Amino acid sequence: LNRAEKWNQGQRVAAAIVSLGIAVLLLSGTLPPAALTAFALVIVAISLLTIKRKVLEAEMFVLNDKAGNHRAVLSSMENNITLHFFGARSDARLSLGLTPKDEPYLTFFDPSLQPRAALMIPAEPGGPTLNLFGNDGTVYLQCRVSEDRASTICLGSPEHAQLMVVADDTRQGITITDEHNKLRAALHVDPKTAVVRLEGTRAAETSAELGVYDEALPALLYRSKSGNPLVVLGADKGGS
Repeated sequence: LNRAEKWNQGQRVAAAIVSLGIAVLLLSGTLPPAALTAFALVIVAISLLTIKRKVLEAEMFVLNDKAGNHRAVLSSMENNITLHFFGARSDARLSLGLTPKDEPYLTFFDPSLQPRAALMIPAEPGGPTLNLFGNDGTVYLQCRVSEDRASTICLGSPEHAQLMVVADDTRQGITITDEHNKLRAALHVDPKTAVVRLEGTRAAETSAELGVYDEALPALLYRSKSGNPLVVLGADKGGS
């Protein structure tokens, strides 16, 4: 940006000097027609060089308001192509661009310059992703659609308690984890099974499980510490 500004200032100074020289010679009456033509060509060449520098060769473009505050910046630096929009106090409020992996993204900032929402299409695993941030910069809500048409909604901090909703063409599910990121409750539905499971606090213990299995077999299960399931209440195909 500094190099571009110095170039433009230099071109303006050169054009001003040439124009001043022409004015002096015209007033003195000593300017021949050939010299006048040469000076005109110099001014045209300077104008063309300036236009080329602004339009074709700039690595950064800055848009200022009447007060001189930056309101928008378009730049291409370190393989990132970014367009930033600024508020009245030259504070970043909106950014959009491409990462070095050609991942498009859109980021919104609050008045304290913290990112609060981001929409992008990551290269891996792919699919549009929406992240909503708290004022501490942590993602508290994420919505994502993967390449296999599976959608995921995650509520809560990834490091703490979460509620996650997952759905694709054949199955749907809801999981709830505690502050230690351990699974505590889950709902799972597929074409043949619908199960609600409540987990204990120990590593390998399922407290209770209520579901319909194999399309038409309802049961209430309790899993002991050893991991063996115990049918508390159930019905087979005969109804017992």
